Amino acid sequence: MGRISMDVRKLVVRKINEGWTQRKIAKDLSIYLRCAKFLMKLRDHNTIEDLPKTGCPALNNARSVGVLI
Repeated sequence: MGRISMDVRKLVVRKINEGWTQRKIAKDLSIYLRCAKFLMKLRDHNTIEDLPKTGCPALNNARSVGVLI
């Protein structure tokens, strides 16, 4: 499942403000219901932008990628 574009996110927010349910929005825009769940982020963080991910960044050295030196 890929990320949804900012245009679609703005459209979802507009439909939420008009009173649509998440299920109806997902069906109308042909997106997965889980994609419409980014509205939790809208309520919690007051943004629809992608937030930084948690966890350590991946190590990209010769040993981790299996390259023999």
